[in-house]
Amino acid sequence: MKKTLLIVVAMTLVALPAYLLVNKLQAGPVVDYGQVSPTVKIEAYKLARNGDVFKALSASATIVNPYGLLLTNSHAVLDDNNDPYDVFSVCLSFNDNEEPVCEYSAFLKAYDENLDLALLEMVGTDNRGQLISELPYLDYHYQEKALIGSPLDVYGYPDVGGDTLTRTRGQISGFENRNGITYLKTDTDISSGNSGGTALDEKGNFVGVPTYILSSIENIGYILDIKEAVDFIDLNMAAEPEVNLGAYHQLVAKKNLINNASDNNYYEHPYYPKFSLAADSNWDWELLEKTQAYLVHESNEGDKEIDIKFFPAPFKINDEHLAEFDRITGLYTEYLSNYQEEQTTFAGHPATLKTYNSNNQKYYQYRLAYGSAFIIITYSVDIDKMAEDLAIIEPVIDSFAFLEEPNDNPTIIEVFSEDEPAFSISRKGDWYLQPNQDPYNEDLIVTLANSDSLWGGMEVYYLEIEDNEKALDNSELLKRFILGLDWIGGFKLVNKSESVILDNLQGFSITYIKSSEESEKPEKVSSVFLRDGDYLYKIEYSDLVDDYDKNLATFKEVLKTFKNYKQPVEIVGKGEYKIGTLDYTFSDINYHRFEQAITKLSDKNIVYGYTDGTFRPEKAIAAGEAKKFINNSFAESKRSEKDEKGADFLVGSEIKLGEVLKALVVSYKLNVWQDVKKDTDELKPYLDKGFEIGIIPQGLVDANQIITRAEFTAILNNLLASFEVI
Repeated sequence: MKKTLLIVVAMTLVALPAYLLVNKLQAGPVVDYGQVSPTVKIEAYKLARNGDVFKALSASATIVNPYGLLLTNSHAVLDDNNDPYDVFSVCLSFNDNEEPVCEYSAFLKAYDENLDLALLEMVGTDNRGQLISELPYLDYHYQEKALIGSPLDVYGYPDVGGDTLTRTRGQISGFENRNGITYLKTDTDISSGNSGGTALDEKGNFVGVPTYILSSIENIGYILDIKEAVDFIDLNMAAEPEVNLGAYHQLVAKKNLINNASDNNYYEHPYYPKFSLAADSNWDWELLEKTQAYLVHESNEGDKEIDIKFFPAPFKINDEHLAEFDRITGLYTEYLSNYQEEQTTFAGHPATLKTYNSNNQKYYQYRLAYGSAFIIITYSVDIDKMAEDLAIIEPVIDSFAFLEEPNDNPTIIEVFSEDEPAFSISRKGDWYLQPNQDPYNEDLIVTLANSDSLWGGMEVYYLEIEDNEKALDNSELLKRFILGLDWIGGFKLVNKSESVILDNLQGFSITYIKSSEESEKPEKVSSVFLRDGDYLYKIEYSDLVDDYDKNLATFKEVLKTFKNYKQPVEIVGKGEYKIGTLDYTFSDINYHRFEQAITKLSDKNIVYGYTDGTFRPEKAIAAGEAKKFINNSFAESKRSEKDEKGADFLVGSEIKLGEVLKALVVSYKLNVWQDVKKDTDELKPYLDKGFEIGIIPQGLVDANQIITRAEFTAILNNLLASFEVI
């Protein structure tokens, strides 16, 4: 089947695989493949969890045989985890002065990370199902020795310099051997876009493959000598390509939307809300997604853009939702000049029009609700030639027309299930399930939204664990996640657990508070992670702190609906469920000034509360508790010198600040200066030591002051932290 898919048949009609005929759209124009440049543009696509594909990067490649075998860099075909991308779009240049035609696809055959090389093989038909004839190609067997000073041309599709095939001229400036591999050094600029392209000598011989990975490091162009690639190409030419049909079908559908819109100067959006849009041939349909349509009009005076975004919801958007969504996605109006807002209509429906000036541009932004979707349409014009720019943009805007009535009652999904990963989850209360429609959020599978508030949300992700962390147990993973959250503004750890279980899948949880980027109020987030081999489910609930508690019970109910289908069917949904509090360990420390110290030392099992779930932070600490807490701290301390009996002198139901400091100083064998003649108060040297190393909280100055449980915990926490720098 793979071979049938990928063999290019030159000038001969063959029976095509059935899947190539599915959703076949109108035929494209007759093309002369003999005019194709051997240097092509490739786009790497990744299959998201929602079944859609998204473009991850673009690079260049060279055709090295007449049947669509492409040579490029390995870093152009591998993601950050060194996993191959799922499918590739191929763009052929029929005219060097025109943009390439992106109507072709390819799959990965082989790659070599050491050589930074990869082979792709084109599908034998274009995306409309028409056969591709033989292609011009370059011979990769050139064996002549390159000379310093020899002219060199690099062909590719750089990130800057336009969308057409680009030639960059230079010369060979030297040679370098890295790990036994020969590279040509050049003064030719190599960007990530023309990485994997074509390097030719002055006679047009294929002499090497540009690689941006090396070039970007030292600002010197590095080109792999083509002689290094011969064995790799010959060895893998007959290799079976990795065919991902799901990704291929999605890519073909996505590309055909764009190509047919370009052919017809007209687009009909096939997803809710369905609409039509017309734009003449001077407009490029850059992006057509389920949740976005993006057009660009290129000109010498600067590009003009129209961006249409859709934000679907699992319920009708009302005026309150509109106001809340408008606030969340609002503009920072204090930084904008001539900001105005007016009520108007767009495509015959009530809308808000916001206009403002920035960087000599006047921006127009329409915002409207359409049933269960929120829509934002944005474009801008040059202030110095507004009439001219509007004459180009307004016909496109005016052509917008809805093709269906507003959907005020979207279908309610009671249970969402997946085959890979194999799980299901159900909605509860006023929370509604919605499959993720944004492929760029690749690991997100499904969300839950509340009809009473657009701020709070629940999300289910499926994440691959980083390669260097796959050997870690859940306890170590939890520590890594917490360390990774420390940079977040306003971060405060509220709770963590290493013993979460949902339907027999074990994991861990983190609850924390952070500053909100969109709101002046902080947010509280609970993330539950379930270990599934080298992957993690992440089920997360976030809301404003003030609203978190009222929806926490519903979140726990949702968690209890999670079913793990990677176990015998007879026990699915009947396994163990262990969630924990997902909130403060103690009910009476919320907003206490020593809340973080109490939470941190409680997590480390150094301090403890009472059986009723309280900590009683303002209760005077008793000698027995203080001694127990100090002894518990030894295991977590980074100081090697300890006296396990250093606090034995403490007695009674109340202890003083000086006594606390003495107990800590003696227990951890800290050096103390004492003036025997002048220090009439025996506790003063310990108070001085506490001030010296900065472990006494603000407001405590009297050595004879009775210390509370919270104050003692703060002092102990500060001491343990100081051991890392003392």
